[in-house]
Amino acid sequence: MPDGETNHEFGEFFPVFLGSLNESETSVSTTEGRCYENISMEYKQVDATTFELDLKLSGKKSALCVENILFANTEIFHDEVFVLPGSRKITFDMSNPDTAADVNFNGIHAFLFCDGIVGEVESIVKSLSAFIGGLGPNPDIPFFGSHVPEYMEKANIEFLCQAMEYCMVEREIQDLSEDFDSSLIKKGDFFPVQRMDGLDEIVMYGSGSHSGHSVMAMRFEEDPDQLYIVESQAAWYWPTKNLQRTKWETWIQQAKNADFNVAWLPMREEVREAADW
Repeated sequence: MPDGETNHEFGEFFPVFLGSLNESETSVSTTEGRCYENISMEYKQVDATTFELDLKLSGKKSALCVENILFANTEIFHDEVFVLPGSRKITFDMSNPDTAADVNFNGIHAFLFCDGIVGEVESIVKSLSAFIGGLGPNPDIPFFGSHVPEYMEKANIEFLCQAMEYCMVEREIQDLSEDFDSSLIKKGDFFPVQRMDGLDEIVMYGSGSHSGHSVMAMRFEEDPDQLYIVESQAAWYWPTKNLQRTKWETWIQQAKNADFNVAWLPMREEVREAADW
């Protein structure tokens, strides 16, 4: 967390977990402060409803830098800014029995912010740019409609490259939906989907996948010639909510309206034949 960093990244406004302090783990120290080279803190239980934290900060990296530390658990949320080096004592008076019980059981957690106030705001704005836009079902309404704005797409591509080292290469868009022979698609075929809306990218980051949404092709006995797509949707930018099946002709148009990147992965024939449909 170098001081003076100006390239504020996605999610940088989230604090980093420093450690937990309680009666069994009474001390925490780090040399990774943003502003101070050495930070240490000691936990002391004063009585049943009061505890203290004794902090020492030394090795200030620059005259104008500050350290921002959050102390929190399920009942306490306390943010402290440290401008000057030296010792500082923070007293927590827990008049609420629930608060005292929580501290006695879980202690108090310390979190270190990685950036200053300006950097935190810049990181929040940058992170929000990956999520805000393309939330309505109407493809004809700009920004609030179903299409993903260009700034949003760029922000999510940058996030994937930074967070997952999955750096997408720009290619010419090839829309195969108009002339595609849907009779080639068989029951059980899988379609992974990417949508540059922030949510898919969080799913990709958390799961390690290169897709954020999954749908499957199905054909039913009552109408075997009709291809359906089955899926579950939250219906922010999609006209139908929850579990659903949609005719292929309708679904592919809705997918285009939502700026889906869709791949077709046919099921292996031996797996399809063995499936209990």
